[in-house]
Amino acid sequence: MWSPSPRTWTWMWRAALCCMLLETCLHSARDQSLFSNCPLSVMSSHTTSGLNMCMSGSATSCEECLLIHPSCAWCAQEEFGRGRSLTSRCDFSQNLQKRGCDSRFIEFPTSSISILRNRPLSSKGSGSTQYDVVQIMPQKISLSLRPGDQTWFGLQVRQVEDYPVDLYYLMDLSLSMKDDLHTIRNLGTKLAEEMGKLTSNFRLGFGTFVDKNMSPFSYTAPKYQENPCNGYKLFPNCVPTFGFRHILSLTDKVDRFNEEVQKQMVSRNRDAPEGGFDAILQAAVCKEEIGWRKEAYHLLVFATDDVPHLALDGRLGGLVQPHDGRCHLNDKNEYSASTKMSSREGQKCIICSLPSQLGSLWTEIPIMPYPYRLQDYPSLALLGEKLAENNIFLIFAVTKRLYVIYKNFTALIPGTTVEILDQDSKNVIQLIITAYNNIRSKVELSVWDHPEDISLSFTATCQDGRPLPGLRKCADLMIGDTVSFNVSVEARGCPPRGADQSFTIKPVGFKDRLEVVVDYQCDCGCSRTAQTNSSICSSIGTYNCGTCHCEPGYLGARCECQEGEASSMYLSACREAEGKQICSGRGECSCNQCLCYESEFGKIYGSFCECDDFSCARHKGILCSAWNINEFLMIPNGTPPPHSPPLAPQRLSVNYRGVNCARRAARFCKPTANAIKICSEPLGHGECHCGECKCHAGYIGDNCNCSMETSSCISGDGRMCHGRGNCVCGRCQCTEPGAFGDTCEKCPTCPDACGTKRECIECRLFNSGRLADNQTCQRLCKDEIITVETLKTDDPGAVLCLYKTDNDCVMKFTYSEHASGTSILTALKEPECGGGTDALTVLLAVVGSILLVGVVLLAVWKLVITVHDRREFARFQSARSRARYEMASNPLYKQPVSTHFVETDFNMYGKSYNGGVH
Repeated sequence: MWSPSPRTWTWMWRAALCCMLLETCLHSARDQSLFSNCPLSVMSSHTTSGLNMCMSGSATSCEECLLIHPSCAWCAQEEFGRGRSLTSRCDFSQNLQKRGCDSRFIEFPTSSISILRNRPLSSKGSGSTQYDVVQIMPQKISLSLRPGDQTWFGLQVRQVEDYPVDLYYLMDLSLSMKDDLHTIRNLGTKLAEEMGKLTSNFRLGFGTFVDKNMSPFSYTAPKYQENPCNGYKLFPNCVPTFGFRHILSLTDKVDRFNEEVQKQMVSRNRDAPEGGFDAILQAAVCKEEIGWRKEAYHLLVFATDDVPHLALDGRLGGLVQPHDGRCHLNDKNEYSASTKMSSREGQKCIICSLPSQLGSLWTEIPIMPYPYRLQDYPSLALLGEKLAENNIFLIFAVTKRLYVIYKNFTALIPGTTVEILDQDSKNVIQLIITAYNNIRSKVELSVWDHPEDISLSFTATCQDGRPLPGLRKCADLMIGDTVSFNVSVEARGCPPRGADQSFTIKPVGFKDRLEVVVDYQCDCGCSRTAQTNSSICSSIGTYNCGTCHCEPGYLGARCECQEGEASSMYLSACREAEGKQICSGRGECSCNQCLCYESEFGKIYGSFCECDDFSCARHKGILCSAWNINEFLMIPNGTPPPHSPPLAPQRLSVNYRGVNCARRAARFCKPTANAIKICSEPLGHGECHCGECKCHAGYIGDNCNCSMETSSCISGDGRMCHGRGNCVCGRCQCTEPGAFGDTCEKCPTCPDACGTKRECIECRLFNSGRLADNQTCQRLCKDEIITVETLKTDDPGAVLCLYKTDNDCVMKFTYSEHASGTSILTALKEPECGGGTDALTVLLAVVGSILLVGVVLLAVWKLVITVHDRREFARFQSARSRARYEMASNPLYKQPVSTHFVETDFNMYGKSYNGGVH
């Protein structure tokens, strides 16, 4: 029997002890008292370089302790920690209890969530519950957040069935759209029939637009005022140019739509771009005039055949007044800001609100009257803001040549889609149905009034049940499907006292929303009982949460010392260890405590001045990928010129850290300006704490430069990095050889490249295939497709792809990547199909082939036989000639003699004659 040696027992005992310790640490990861006892290999992020983060911090008060880390707690018990440093009151809760702090005196707030309104989701949008439909749950919650303490809540969204729909058709009435106007004269009836299959509550409205009636956008000569088509031979009569005209408010009487459309006539502008964005904005913000219902989907169909004017285009005509985003319809329901002058006299503008520490001071200055000309075209940002504010889905119905331009607009304006419109608008009904189904097939969350000091992270759970971290969108849904989202929330800091904040989460285009009220857990309960000039603090300090906050010039746990006192005992207490510098060489020892020096690089802190907030890892020169935004309010001096608005204060943001920020910012201020610092807010990915970066939620790494967000890695088909790579730090790292692109979507040499692009060719060119059925073609297929009559295959950088269609034709296309990074598909306009063959022709060809083969075989057989016979005859002739020669030259040979006997019996002259011949 084997008997282990004493040395073996020692190693076995050590191994067992290590296993027990490791198991204890892993099972007690949430037990804060074990963090300082676990070995470094299993120590959590709550410790820094083997030190207890809470005790090694700079907390000298309960509030400062709570800000170090969400795991830190403060002991407010008076008798606790006598003879120890002030920071020893800040520790993990379980450690404080073990060291004798009564749980009643431990300040340890945690984040919590309260649901304030939680009505169940509706299943149908029409009927008796039409005005009480719920599509998001819950509807209101309250968050109590402790900075750094991450918590989460869930919400559900459902696209209910039979939801009311308001559709406003906004049409370009420039001269190039005259054929389209004729096509849609009966659009109302046909569209109502098709939409009736999707909803029982449908209303339709109509509006038109051309462009601003001013040069250089329109013809402004007197002869063109009443008829801009004057002198135009192809179409000599049209109505005067106008910006936007509201024709028909939303109504369920679709016959009126047809009637109003039939009354319309086209107009004419001068340049190619149209003033469509003016019209879109008015249709969005003039809610009363248009008739948008609160309890309905709002669809705005924008039909045009040219590009729009954008903001700043108006400066070509002298328009310097930006669009104000308001409704400007006059009594004739026309856009008045395109046709009149106005002024803003008597209005007041609130210039600034200075911070509370400077006093509550509001300044109101009346604006001097000054005229301003017509408003400029709206910007994309203003357009997107107003559309989202009024829950409007914008559908661009544009011709094929404009598709790419308007597709780029959809990336900048949330809740918009683009569809290809035929030259004469014949497919407009199918276009609207397709766009509506596309809108109803997806749910995307948006955040309104997002506080900057709160981090939000979304995880979507769509119909397949798989959680998708970093996504706030679900696609390819059926009406009636319910999707879920988990929202992780973390407060990065504390706002000014009393500044409770809130934000809203709502699906794009929905009226339903989730209101989130935020309360910050930044104050300790023990602070409510603070005692000024307390006897505990030698009557020269404030006793608060177990510690004394001494008056200037006094130090010590009980304010028992004055600054400047020093002794050898005090000096030894200011050394971290024997042989080390006093206060780490970065401070002075006074009354048993280290007073750390100030530094222009940041803050030095700690019991022995051993920590700072500027010695951490940097990313591109930025500490922990973070910085401080210090904002200054610059109030200019002087008076404004006559007939001009007053000079408003400007906000200046300077990216500097440390106490000298205000001095450095002064370099940016004019000599006549006063700069007042109004806020200082940390932004970025993390904060430096005692030599190590403390990353905010959603970021990891030594310098917090690695984002855990994965939404940027989701490709157009919903897969992570297109299935060809991994998402690392918010970017795709392609693992498939030959794959590249932001989401590894480009890969000409991949085996599935032709198969993937084939689906886009089918749906984009022929409206067929799997993607056309799912109505996701425009979302997934964004590559440029060029159609040609003859396909060139000599490009070495292009991959030739071909496939067989359903009607046995062959479709060919090439796939290549341009130097600019765009994918280019070059395809034939039509598949290559061979002509049909006649059955009789095939039969005759087969029979003829058989006969021909037979004749050839016979000829070959005859030739072989002839050659063979000739060879045999020649052989016979040769043998015969040799035999003759032998008979002629043989001396023994005698020529044979042949004897013939002839017997003749006849009577001649009565005689009998017998003769013979020898």
